[in-house]
Amino acid sequence: MGRNVATPASVAQAAPKELEDSGVKPGKAASGKWIVGVVLVVLLSAGGVLVLKPSRTGSVPERKADAASSVSTPPPAESQPTEQAAQTRLEGTEWKPLAADLVEASTRGDADKFQSTMLELKAMQKPISGDRKLARELNEHGLAALRNGDVSGAVELLSRAHTTDAADIEVSDNLGYALSKAGAHAEAEAQLMKVLAQAPERASAWANLAEASSHQGKNEQAVAAYVTAYELSRKPEVMLETLKKYVDNPEYEASKANLLSAIQRIEALR
Repeated sequence: MGRNVATPASVAQAAPKELEDSGVKPGKAASGKWIVGVVLVVLLSAGGVLVLKPSRTGSVPERKADAASSVSTPPPAESQPTEQAAQTRLEGTEWKPLAADLVEASTRGDADKFQSTMLELKAMQKPISGDRKLARELNEHGLAALRNGDVSGAVELLSRAHTTDAADIEVSDNLGYALSKAGAHAEAEAQLMKVLAQAPERASAWANLAEASSHQGKNEQAVAAYVTAYELSRKPEVMLETLKKYVDNPEYEASKANLLSAIQRIEALR
């Protein structure tokens, strides 16, 4: 789910990314040596020594004829993303504070912070795709287990699906939902924060996060997450009706108060 980049702006209103050529041409070695001699004299008389650094491919940058011209040097290595840095992002050590900032901005109704954090998350390296077909098969079996009331079996199947393809957002989101249904609300929250780090506009993940938050007594976060789910939904009216149905569903008893508060805020925005 998710409309065009939406923000929790309305939440605020309601309160709460060789050396190929030495420079000396064949057949002109004598003149070349003469030029080198002149350049050395000029440099030594200026009291300096010219040191040429190799480029990334191992070549020496070509020195222009004008002794006053600058030496071309390669950009610093830090400006290019390294393999280690990319792997660090894939392992999830950099997305965590950003995901926390995103949820906090939603809770406070800070639209500017929400937008800037969302852009940072979108620019980050995403997990490498795995076996999508197998992951989806396991996902379907996991959802079937949930429908049949086998919550622990669902968690096991969805965990295997997630391990098979960590880049599949639908699988990751469903795993967070199943963990919450299994009573592992803190683990569910952590999983859903990871989903939002990969897809901050996913409305269903915000709604699932609200559920996990409610069970942990994080009421302000839960209410704001429900409202954000509505704001980001491609079909906001459908999302609102779904939230209303949850109010009378015994499975959402722990979230009932937060659902009512969220619905009240949403109604005020319409």
